[in-house]
Amino acid sequence: MDATEMRDIGRSGRKNRTRSHVAGATGAVLVGAAAVLVAAALAAGCSRQSPPQKPLIHTTKAFDEIFGELPPISVPGPCYATVAYFPSAREPGKVRAVPIFSAEQGKEELLSVRTAIRGIADAGEFSAKITPPFPPGSDLDALSVDGGVAKIRVGGPFRAVDFPADRRESAARALALTVAQFGKAREVDVTDAAGTAHFGGTVDEAAVVDIGPPEVLGLLAIKEKMDRPATVLSVLFDRPVFVEDVTFFPPDGKDPVAGKIYATGFGMTAELHPDSAVSLNTRDAWRVKVKVRDGKGRRTSEDRGWIPREVTRD
Repeated sequence: MDATEMRDIGRSGRKNRTRSHVAGATGAVLVGAAAVLVAAALAAGCSRQSPPQKPLIHTTKAFDEIFGELPPISVPGPCYATVAYFPSAREPGKVRAVPIFSAEQGKEELLSVRTAIRGIADAGEFSAKITPPFPPGSDLDALSVDGGVAKIRVGGPFRAVDFPADRRESAARALALTVAQFGKAREVDVTDAAGTAHFGGTVDEAAVVDIGPPEVLGLLAIKEKMDRPATVLSVLFDRPVFVEDVTFFPPDGKDPVAGKIYATGFGMTAELHPDSAVSLNTRDAWRVKVKVRDGKGRRTSEDRGWIPREVTRD
């Protein structure tokens, strides 16, 4: 994660700390447990001669309908907010939406479909809510659209001829919704590398799970290098959120840790950068208090403990 790709949302650890209200600000933030990619929608030109500039973050209609407004973030260039759908583990027959972000212009459809096939690694508590549609190691081998049908070839260990009927149906529903948001197809034809067996599905057969209010997925302790101790804590959310308040309390501590807090990870994380004198304990549970809302106005307040999972920043 590039340290410059952050949005300062305040200080932590002061008794009179100001809340970091960002509601009503124009703009957008983008996701992942990796870098932050926030883009404030550019203002219109300053004069009649200057035409209005397009926003740097482009969203699909599906993203807008499910996740709503993005929090404010600035990005260096055009970014794309889309949705990947996965079979729901808790509501069989339905699919669950996951926000996907890309900075590769022209590849947003391919990357969304690839994510829907590969699945999501290190999804924390979110993993229990979705079912990977294909066997581990499966990947997108080819994608094309012909006559309103998206033809998808899945590589890796996947074999269409041996795939159970119920898994065919759920995978096809998820892929059909994923491709439909781009307006070129509402039906999929799925095959494997051999191309001898096929199955399909349409967007009309899919029902989307109500995602409800934002959820906290866990806590990361971030190391800048493998052989160095963690210096940053990051609380993870299941979607981009507007952070209204966030406070980190150390294990067995009653006072919050002093430091700067930044919105990162496409608006899906809030990072605490403690003051230099603070040493991070990653063996025991930290208490985190958060108050957030998503772009549809759904609100969440939590006050609970997590043992941080150590990761090294890419």
